[in-house]
Amino acid sequence: MAEDLSVLEREEAVLANVLVRNKLVPESAVDEWARQKRGLNEFGKPFLGEVLKDLKFLTQADLDQYVKENEAAHVEFVTALETQGYLSKEQMNAVNVKRAKTGGDLVTVISELNIMTKESYIRLFNNRSNSLRLGEWLLANGKLTKEQLDAALQIRNITHLEDYLVHRNICQKAIIEKVKEKIAAQSRL
Repeated sequence: MAEDLSVLEREEAVLANVLVRNKLVPESAVDEWARQKRGLNEFGKPFLGEVLKDLKFLTQADLDQYVKENEAAHVEFVTALETQGYLSKEQMNAVNVKRAKTGGDLVTVISELNIMTKESYIRLFNNRSNSLRLGEWLLANGKLTKEQLDAALQIRNITHLEDYLVHRNICQKAIIEKVKEKIAAQSRL
């Protein structure tokens, strides 16, 4: 395989090798999964908005509208972080200066200033705010169907080779399970 499989968990790498060796999946599929897994390990799961855009269920304009409509909640939240001592006055000032210069949204500005990652900010905001999350907002505003949201969430939550192969219709779940059974039986010998 062209891609380095050391990024995969041991069981996943064994499964990949057996599937490729027995021509049940193409080597290119395992290589693509290894690249995606490297990205997952480095950056975490992709943002829901990015998955929805990749699927062409959503446009950047829709995402921008969501951010704009939630801007007041984010400003209130960041102000509360400063009041509670989680952000210093200097950090808050830097955020305000950068936003005035660039017009960027709070989440991006906070990330670019290395105050916290987008992932950390969004997790904290979602846990402490009553604002609608992106998926909820898209459904409430009729910009997305429940089926589209479910499909995007399913893709976003793919973290293992077998889920990737089944989702992409590269290999059937029953075949993967049979191969895993044989691998387990071999390892017991």
